Amino acid sequence: MPKSIQTKTAQNHLANAQVHLESLEVAVDAVMNLRGAA
Repeated sequence: MPKSIQTKTAQNHLANAQVHLESLEVAVDAVMNLRGAA
């Protein structure tokens, strides 16, 4: 596999991981808010 394709794939994986991480942080914030309100 050409190096440019490997680099592009790695960048895509990194971008996906960042999106998942942000979603996780939002979910944790929501849970903390629910616990604080309870």
